[in-house]
Amino acid sequence: MQTRSLLAALALTLSALAAPAQVQGIKLGSDGEAWRLLEDAKPLKVMFLRGVYEGLFFGASPATDAYPTTTSWETLADGSDEFYAEAANRGVLVVWALQVLKLKLERKSEDEVKRATRYNRCRSAAFRSGLVDETRRRIAACASEH
Repeated sequence: MQTRSLLAALALTLSALAAPAQVQGIKLGSDGEAWRLLEDAKPLKVMFLRGVYEGLFFGASPATDAYPTTTSWETLADGSDEFYAEAANRGVLVVWALQVLKLKLERKSEDEVKRATRYNRCRSAAFRSGLVDETRRRIAACASEH
């Protein structure tokens, strides 16, 4: 019974986390605001991250090398918490915040992490606004302005 309650709570929480962008009626694009709704529920955060990774890997994303895979789920959750503690990062989609986290875990330079963070802030804003054409050009322009 407790498992059913947890699963029901998880389903309700995850359904409430979707951002405005849509693909065939399914809302996509959970960001830092959605992440912060999970508060201190680390088991839910880990389940959320597992879902992101399963989507990427089982969906055969060509970008899987951009994600950290040699660490624990707890480290990913803690790193995401740290990333979203900065208010300016809360608009970044979780799937792209994890790419920034990989750079931090690999101890890349602070400048490289900042560039990736700016890029993904702009990328997330472009996604949310529904841009399809010229998205890369607009992202690059936005990222170079900051």
